[in-house]
Amino acid sequence: MFLQRIRVILFLLTLTSAVFADRPDAHAPITVMGDHTHKNNEWMISYRLMEMNMADLYDGDSKISHNDISDYMMAPIEMKMKMHMFGAMYGLNDKHTLMFMMPYLENNMTMINLMNKSKSKMKSEGFADLKVADLIDLSYKNWQNSLELGFSLATASVKESYNGVRLPYRMQLGSGTNDLAIGFTGTRYFSKNSIGYQIKSLIRLGQNNQGYSLGNQLTLGSWHAYNFTNTLSSSFNVTYLDEGNIDGKDNAIESAMMSSPTRESGLAGRKLLSAAIGLNYVFKREKLHNSRLALEYKFPLYQKLNGPQLGTENIITIGVQQSF
Repeated sequence: MFLQRIRVILFLLTLTSAVFADRPDAHAPITVMGDHTHKNNEWMISYRLMEMNMADLYDGDSKISHNDISDYMMAPIEMKMKMHMFGAMYGLNDKHTLMFMMPYLENNMTMINLMNKSKSKMKSEGFADLKVADLIDLSYKNWQNSLELGFSLATASVKESYNGVRLPYRMQLGSGTNDLAIGFTGTRYFSKNSIGYQIKSLIRLGQNNQGYSLGNQLTLGSWHAYNFTNTLSSSFNVTYLDEGNIDGKDNAIESAMMSSPTRESGLAGRKLLSAAIGLNYVFKREKLHNSRLALEYKFPLYQKLNGPQLGTENIITIGVQQSF
């Protein structure tokens, strides 16, 4: 009996990723993108709704009050960013999968006049930069691995204004540069659970036509998922983000009459360590077969900002995926 159980375990550990395709944890937490590949001629379309809430001013890893930044005329109170992410994946063959992502942003920021304490709002809305990538299947033994090679294309506006005034850097819709995206993801499955990790970098290529480039980004993440049933799994995800300062500056942003830390290119870098809990649900009924529903709640464990700068409060993401 003991030897038979050992054989079963070894058999499960050496199965290919296709065997796990119907498991609820076959896909990573919904905020992890580019985690899996598809077979030849297989499609997957997806939609994600992400809402990020930012509040409280930070300088380094310490919270500060608006009274601590009297050198400025305006300061941010809060920012809400809603992103609609439309995605598609297509298996060119069993080794290469094309991935497309088109975000649509809704940005809203509340400011306070530090002299008279009056509040004002600003907003921007529109499509962000188009992202395209090739996911290369590099699975080896018990690990399902993929290499991501792609670009974030400068398709979005970096000249957004509100009431005739150029909006701050964080309120712009794109980077204005064609950026290189490189990532590596690995996942290993067990009988009831799975583990995974992802390393991604976004490298800015040159400056945009406004005279600046956003900071490079490095993201490190790992997760553990547990299957409660054959349709429902939970996940715990830890992510570290390191984003550099803006290189150069947009004179139209920084020469605005009302000075604000949101308009300084040197106050954009950040280091953010976050944790997240999530759920993945896979539908088994015939009409909804290969459909998935997922959600995740992310919150900061530690953040260090080149401030004064708004800190992250929480990020809530819900998504649906359909393969065919």
